Amino acid sequence: MCHFNIRNLRLPLVFQQRCVSSGDVSTALRPFYFAVHPDFFGNHPREKAVNENSLKQLNGFLDGLVKRGQVPSVMNLKFFLRKKKPENIFQPITVKLNNKNIKSTVESILEACDLPLDAAKNLKENKVQMLKFQSASYAESFTPGFWDDVEFKTKKEQDGLANLSRWLEANAKKSKEVLRAGQAVRDEIKQLSDELLKELKLKDLKWECGWNTEHFKGCLRSLKCLASHHPSAMTALENRSLVIGSETGVNQFGHVSLNSGEVRHNWLELIQNVGRYDGVLSRIPSCEKGLSRALRDIKVTRRRFGPSLLAEEYESQLKRLLTAIGDFKCRRTFPSGLPCDLSSLQLVVETAAGPLMLTPTGQIITPSSSPVSLLANFIVENHLKALDLLNLYEVEHKEEEELRSECIEMFGLFSLIKDDNITPRQMIEFLKNLKDNADALFNIRGTKVCVTNYYSVLADGELCIPWNFH
Repeated sequence: MCHFNIRNLRLPLVFQQRCVSSGDVSTALRPFYFAVHPDFFGNHPREKAVNENSLKQLNGFLDGLVKRGQVPSVMNLKFFLRKKKPENIFQPITVKLNNKNIKSTVESILEACDLPLDAAKNLKENKVQMLKFQSASYAESFTPGFWDDVEFKTKKEQDGLANLSRWLEANAKKSKEVLRAGQAVRDEIKQLSDELLKELKLKDLKWECGWNTEHFKGCLRSLKCLASHHPSAMTALENRSLVIGSETGVNQFGHVSLNSGEVRHNWLELIQNVGRYDGVLSRIPSCEKGLSRALRDIKVTRRRFGPSLLAEEYESQLKRLLTAIGDFKCRRTFPSGLPCDLSSLQLVVETAAGPLMLTPTGQIITPSSSPVSLLANFIVENHLKALDLLNLYEVEHKEEEELRSECIEMFGLFSLIKDDNITPRQMIEFLKNLKDNADALFNIRGTKVCVTNYYSVLADGELCIPWNFH
């Protein structure tokens, strides 16, 4: 089965985000990519390695800024620039990323390389229009300066935008027109996907990128062309899941991931060497089991929603936390309030910069760098609540799926999905309200809907509707 899902930037309140796309950013940075791309440094391994590593970090920074609404940490990245004359002379430069505005970030990158800013001038400021607060506590939870780009609307404007019936009346027709216009592209995507699934004997083919369907089609064509020129190399993909997304590598689930913005040569290099990741993937369950034993049989699992880690990075994070727990137990003991059996709880290990938190679905998220004493105390304070949330999730998830199927059939929806930050309880409330107001919301029939925290119409015609609409 082939899955593709176009997602725009999602925010935790009811917002309408006026932002540039990943494609716009890539276009603006094209002179920069041409000057630093590792493919042009084939005979210079040191400079190539530096640029490869820095580009990965830069792509992660831009990805968080554009698609997930995150304000990434400040970082300094080193690159080597190609100079036309004299040949084989490379200029080292440092790019400082310290801006939460995408346009300013792009401009700072180009300026650091002494490149023209013409393309960046076409980028719009990614300001946010706030439509409605969910609660005062939300507003207080953001870092200082988050609201610098927020334009507050009057109550009259808020009420008008928050009324789903009127909003659908103004936007549903346009959405359906865009959907109809894009049908030929979707048909070609399905055809290409089916052919690749069969020819490469793939287990699955997924699209996990914020770019549009045209870009997905282009990626599929590139992959098909690559397969026709290197059929022997493609045998390495048999019985594997393939993801076209924002990274190149093998993720923690064993899926082969191809960066949609990279050249085919990089894809081929990964595919030819994909077998070497099998060793890492085979060690991950042992690391998870070892960590579970070290922390009183807690179930070490993966996050239900959110981006996945590359396999090597995930193994490294597991080992880091496991080592820290071993060192801790040699010197100290766990708090007396820590239950002797944690097998009913779920622990997710993430990167060192992640948060220590309890998700709405009951999973305990910990960064690999978390002090063991802090993690243990957090479990003591939250283990009962975590257990309640886990049990509640199982019940609500089933109810959500049943209601979702009913709404798709009732309204003849093209698709009905939700953003990752929408909980099952919120989705259930949305679906029930949708059913209860079926007559008033007749304009929603035949559309493509994504349940979010704000109103918007995406480039492919998808309607973004807040879960707590009025």
